[in-house]
Amino acid sequence: MVNLQIGNSDWAEQKESYELVSDDRSGGDDDDDNGDDGDDGDDGENGDNGEDGEDGDGSDQPSKPPPVGFFIGVYSLKGLDDKSVLNAIEPAAEMKKPEEFCCRIQASLPPDSDLIAEACRIHPKRARENKFLHKQMFLVADSTNIQTDGIALVHLDWDGNVSRKSPKALQEIGTTSQRKTQRCECTKAVQTLCTIARDFRKWTYSHWCFGAYTVDYSDSDIAIATLLDKRWSTRGHAQDLVIPTAGLTAPTTATDAAPGFWKDVMTKHATFCQRKRFTNNFHRQLCFVCDSDDPDTKGIWLVKLDWDGNLGAEGKGTEELLKRDYRSVLTMQQCPVAEAYKALTDIADGKKDWQGVEPQ
Repeated sequence: MVNLQIGNSDWAEQKESYELVSDDRSGGDDDDDNGDDGDDGDDGENGDNGEDGEDGDGSDQPSKPPPVGFFIGVYSLKGLDDKSVLNAIEPAAEMKKPEEFCCRIQASLPPDSDLIAEACRIHPKRARENKFLHKQMFLVADSTNIQTDGIALVHLDWDGNVSRKSPKALQEIGTTSQRKTQRCECTKAVQTLCTIARDFRKWTYSHWCFGAYTVDYSDSDIAIATLLDKRWSTRGHAQDLVIPTAGLTAPTTATDAAPGFWKDVMTKHATFCQRKRFTNNFHRQLCFVCDSDDPDTKGIWLVKLDWDGNLGAEGKGTEELLKRDYRSVLTMQQCPVAEAYKALTDIADGKKDWQGVEPQ
C-alpha cells in the first residue's frame, strides 16, 4: 500500500511523502504495482541479444525498486546528454546520487526514426530485463529542447506479462500494441506519470479548466476563484477548474471598457495559453473576466476569443493573436458568478449556444 499525498504544492515538496508500507492482508502476493501480471523470473530465454543495434542493452538491473515503487523508463533522442535529460525530469535530482534516481535511461534513439514507435518496440524487452520498470508507461525525450517542448508520456496497452516470451515476441508486442501519448512539462512528468499510475488521476481530464482574469482589489484572484469554484482551495494536482490571476486595470465602466482593458485581457490569456500549453484541458478560446470589485453582485463576463488556439513554434501563434484588433477577436456575455462555471462548461461542450457581443 502506498501513502501518496499530492495537493496544491509542488512535486519536490511532496516526493518525500511517498512511503511504501507492507500489507500482510494481501495474501503474500509480492506485487510491485507496476502493471506486471506475470512471472518476472528467468524463463530460460536469453535477454537482449543485440539484434536492435542502436538501442543497446538497457540500463542496469537493480535489486530493489525505488521508494515510488517502480522505475520509470526514459528513451531519449540520440545526441542528447543523458545526464542532462535525467537532471531535467528527476525530482530533486540535485539532492540524489544517480543510483537513487527513479528515472532510468533505457535507450538512445536515432533522430531519423519515429521515436515513440521505436520506444514502444523496445520497452517490453526492457521491462523483462528490469522487473521493477513500469511496464505500461514511460517517457520519451524527443526534442533537442525539452525544457520548452516538454517530454512525451507514453502508455503502451499490453498486459505486462513477460513470462516465457522471447525478445522477438516482446518486440512484436511493443510494435503492435495500442498506444496513447500526452506531452508533459519536464519538471512535472514524473508527478504526472505517478499520479496516473496510482489512480489519483485519469489519463484524460473529465473537466474543463478556464483562465479567470480580474481587476485588482483585495485578494481579488483568490476571491474570484472561490466564487467560481467553492472547492478551489482544496483541489489537488490537475483538479483545477479555474486558474485565477489579477492585474487588470479597471475599465471606466462595467459595460464600456477602455480598449486597453480588453487588449490586456487578450495579453493575459495568450500568456496563460503558453504557460499552460501542457495542460490538455485548459481552454484556449473561453475564459472568465471580472471588471469590478463586486462580482458577487454585478456578475462576471464570459469571454470568447476567436482564434484557433494554435500556439505555433516558440509561441508564434500567440504573437499573431496579439497583433489583431480586440474587436475582431473578443465577444462577451454577462453571467451571475455562481452560475458562470457551469455556463462556460456547457458552451465549451456544445450544450449551450454562444450569445456573446463585441465590446463597445
